[in-house]
Amino acid sequence: MSRSRNTLRRAIIHIEAAVSLVLLIALGVTMAKAIHAYHNAQVHSLAARSALWAADAQLQRIRTGAAAGSRPPADLVPNTIELKSKIEPGRGEWEGFNRVTVIATVSLAQSRPVQEQAVGYVRGGGGS
Repeated sequence: MSRSRNTLRRAIIHIEAAVSLVLLIALGVTMAKAIHAYHNAQVHSLAARSALWAADAQLQRIRTGAAAGSRPPADLVPNTIELKSKIEPGRGEWEGFNRVTVIATVSLAQSRPVQEQAVGYVRGGGGS
């Protein structure tokens, strides 16, 4: 009887160890997924901020007289950011001004591109 009791104890210990191991592995996988999702969110957030800063910088350049289609200096905006500008005449109380929309696109390696835009008004002759 003592031998069967020891065998039963060992079996229970082995089962408890296996269950604990499975729980630790599940916890590890869950944490790895959470860390990966956090990293992706950080990359996306950084790309969005970079795009917004680039769009705003280009809008400021246009306000100071740069052509809307011109590329900023290489050290100001990285080549990984694509800039597009659109100029429309202002309407209503903004007549005599041009409405400038600058869209900055950052391409990310493993997800869809991130786009941000900056919009502002420029006196009629500026930014052509």
